[in-house]
Amino acid sequence: MRRAPWILSLALAVVAADCGVSDEPHEGYASIGGRRLFYETRGSGCPVLFIGGGSAMDSRQWSEVMDALEGSFRVLRYDPAAIGQSDVPRTPFSEEGDLLGLLDELGISRAVVVGNSSAGGLALEFALASPDRVRAAVAISPFVPGWEFSTEMQERVDRFGIAISESVDAFLQIALADPHFVPAPNNPAGRRMAEDLIRNNFQKMLSIDPTLIKAQPVPLIERVSGIKVPVQLLVGKLDHPDLHRRVNTLDRIIPVSVIMDIPASGHTPTLENPQELAKILGGFLGEIDWRGDDCDASGGS
Repeated sequence: MRRAPWILSLALAVVAADCGVSDEPHEGYASIGGRRLFYETRGSGCPVLFIGGGSAMDSRQWSEVMDALEGSFRVLRYDPAAIGQSDVPRTPFSEEGDLLGLLDELGISRAVVVGNSSAGGLALEFALASPDRVRAAVAISPFVPGWEFSTEMQERVDRFGIAISESVDAFLQIALADPHFVPAPNNPAGRRMAEDLIRNNFQKMLSIDPTLIKAQPVPLIERVSGIKVPVQLLVGKLDHPDLHRRVNTLDRIIPVSVIMDIPASGHTPTLENPQELAKILGGFLGEIDWRGDDCDASGGS
């Protein structure tokens, strides 16, 4: 298993000092396809965009990670369609198209995109769809269409699906009892936050018409070898074995990738161990050669 080397905090300070992009803290709505996407931006430096969503979460899942990195980078987060404060689509759309529209509206030519679970899959999809707009991608325990589940994993997913069809309480009961979803052995507050976010997003998430989502004709697993930007693949050490097999497979397929485990975390490290996640991300971001971007960090690596 390949592992990314640690980067001293001094390197991050150099990146922030050399980047030309700065922005006052701001939150608002981008108008994309006649809908509103909620976003927040703060800090200064080269842009790192955190995708909300995945496991019924919204962009608030990134709060502690952003707190840790905003001194070195311009950090942004947004809620995808039908998540958090963003609108529910009523016409056909694609999540990759929404993300591209958001970057256009914010005037960002290229960013690092970061996502967890299904949002991690979106980060990989966007790296394929718009490689000229992605400096690097970070995918944490990503959902990858076309990946074949083990029998045990498929049974687990089916149990989750049945619970979701019943009620939010039924889903939370099974999800919080699961040893891989959000075990948070050292962070009970992270489990409570996960429960709050799921309750907040559950009904809105289910209100989206899946037929409106423009599906890719070829599953992602069959296309990831075409990703040309640097990719960091992360997985919680306590996440399901299928997720570990998945990220190891992706690491073998994607040409330029590194992989690391996140300790004391299952499927939701954004809430279970955000401090360690931020440290790992900071190391990866500090290694990126930002030259040629609108935040030229020629001395940062």
